[in-house]
Amino acid sequence: MNRILLSFFLGILINSLAAQGGSTCGAAVSIGTGTYTASGPASGGGANNDCWFSSATNAEWYSFTPTTSGSYSIESDGTSDTRLSVFTGTCSSLSCLDSDDDDGPGLGSFLSLNCLEAGTTYYIQWDDIWDDVSFDFTITMLPSVVDQTGGSTCQFSIDDPNFVDNGAICSDFTFPASTGSTDAEDIDPDIDYGCLGTTPNPAWYYIEMSSDGDFEFEITADPAVDVDYAIWGPFSDLNAAISSCNWGTPIVCDYSTNPGGSGSIPCAMTGNVYLVLITNYSSDPTDISMNQTGGTAVPDCSIVMPVIIKSFNAVNKGNYNEVTWESSSEFNSHLYVLEKKVKDQWISINEVESKNRPYGANYSIKDPDVLKENYYRLKMIDYDGSTEYSTVIYVRGYVHDNLVLFPNPVMEKINFSIEGTEIYGDIEIKIFNSTGELVKNLKMSLDSERNTIDSKDLKNGVYYIEITSSLDTWKTKFVKN
Repeated sequence: MNRILLSFFLGILINSLAAQGGSTCGAAVSIGTGTYTASGPASGGGANNDCWFSSATNAEWYSFTPTTSGSYSIESDGTSDTRLSVFTGTCSSLSCLDSDDDDGPGLGSFLSLNCLEAGTTYYIQWDDIWDDVSFDFTITMLPSVVDQTGGSTCQFSIDDPNFVDNGAICSDFTFPASTGSTDAEDIDPDIDYGCLGTTPNPAWYYIEMSSDGDFEFEITADPAVDVDYAIWGPFSDLNAAISSCNWGTPIVCDYSTNPGGSGSIPCAMTGNVYLVLITNYSSDPTDISMNQTGGTAVPDCSIVMPVIIKSFNAVNKGNYNEVTWESSSEFNSHLYVLEKKVKDQWISINEVESKNRPYGANYSIKDPDVLKENYYRLKMIDYDGSTEYSTVIYVRGYVHDNLVLFPNPVMEKINFSIEGTEIYGDIEIKIFNSTGELVKNLKMSLDSERNTIDSKDLKNGVYYIEITSSLDTWKTKFVKN
């Protein structure tokens, strides 16, 4: 019989810890997470009414010092009509952090407290404004990331395979709004879009935090058109975020007619990831800017790739190679240097200033010095001095060693032969200056291996000659004195 009674009372202690609070702040009883039974604020006259307009007399006080930073909830069970206040500071100088009357079950109270710091003491007061009888209350540490149980993989991340590479944004950053695209709710109907009544022209991005705290921001559109946004999180990382679209309600949401709006992400932690949806109600092209206006949390800009190269190509145009590339995004990008491999060494042959456009740009460089085998790469230089190289591309040039000019340098005439090849019939001859400009174009009918071109009209300098027949094309360089 004694064993049965002992087990019974142990069960009560495990499920609810009797913890009569102090009647004043100075007598507050220290507690941690768990469920407690309060005796009721019936005496002592120690109520603090700084959180309220109506005054209570008595209170039951507890102190709570979290061992882990994060978000916590406090909830009474509804068996008593409670009123709850939470304070920071010291008992001699309390500051109201938050308060609640009836947001819990029945007439109970409920608070969700963000960004409680480990090692900091918070004072919890239950007062007698409505009732002074016993009740249970629970302190719970809330999940540090969104519980995504039961959701399906986000379709938008599958439709846009580049999202993982170029979807990162940070503060003081400009990026393009979307136009002419399918509504987000038609692509991912299971997402809770919160305040967004419509989701036209969606553009998805993400933020990763590099420090703790609140992140206060402003989103604007230029030109000023009607754009809206929603933000979900936090998530442990990007892959976790897009693996399941069961994100719950957005933590920040704006569906006004303004070109953007301001908001705050509370209690961000280093490494937390947040998904950002920008919708373009106007459907007009515009650039979106996200600027930090306050808070200690700072987005990680190092994950924002300065340049995303969408394509990089080279095509031989006969007398020159045309090298083109297209970026899909540029951030903090300063300079592109086109390098060419010559005798196993990479040399710089040209450079162009980056247009530094967040939505990308197109570039083109002509290389008049065509080799048999042409290898190119891009050296990308950021404003902070860091560099990155593109992949190497190759193009074969129409160049043959058996085109011989003599003398070289030439004077009034150019004698040429194509050794080892007998060419008869019509050929076309083009001569280009060192900048690639066509300065002489003529056609000839050949009947021998050696032929002559008048060069008296050419100015002194470096030239390229291109000879084309029905069989092939030959090219080489010469100097006119």
